[in-house]
Amino acid sequence: MTSSNTITSSWASLSDRDQDEFDAEEDIEEEAKKLMTSNRDAVLFVIDASSSMLRANQSDEATEIPFRSAVQCASEVMTSKLISDTTTDLIGVVFMGTQKSSNTLQKEHIYVLHSLDSPDIQRVKELNYIASGDVDFDNEYGSTDDEYPIGDVFWVCSELFNKETSKTLKTKRIFLITDQDNPHVSNSVLYSTAITRARVCIFLIFNMSFFEDFS
Repeated sequence: MTSSNTITSSWASLSDRDQDEFDAEEDIEEEAKKLMTSNRDAVLFVIDASSSMLRANQSDEATEIPFRSAVQCASEVMTSKLISDTTTDLIGVVFMGTQKSSNTLQKEHIYVLHSLDSPDIQRVKELNYIASGDVDFDNEYGSTDDEYPIGDVFWVCSELFNKETSKTLKTKRIFLITDQDNPHVSNSVLYSTAITRARVCIFLIFNMSFFEDFS
């Protein structure tokens, strides 16, 4: 009788220990998930679609179209996150200098192709399609050389970041790709407004990187 009680007690002890180990593993996995989501990045690719970005640079030996190269870059970043399983990060793509407009602030010549969201294969396919040049760009988006407030681009980006209310974002960044380093050279008012808005947004919301002569 004593032996039976001892065996039963031993099995119960082992069962409790196994359960404790299982619970510990669950706790570790949960903490790992929290750590992963607490280090998320949010990146917006803002790509200039004005006419100069849609033609090859005649001074270069390369024949790449800067706009297409920039879109391909966004696709590759998204693909790398899919491959490395960092799909908790957020990526968005915005075109500026388009004839058509698509943004909730109803700002002209700004087209939000992808709002901030986790990367997925359908978005990659769409970016690759645009980068290939097979898309009817004039019909889908159009291009304009009309002057528009660059400051509006920063407001649209701010609004996209503000929609992402999660407090687990480690960084919020904009990659601005253009071949124009001074879009308001003859309009001091728009120039001043753009600088002010950029400074406010950088101070309050996100980091910004500029890429010129992209090809």
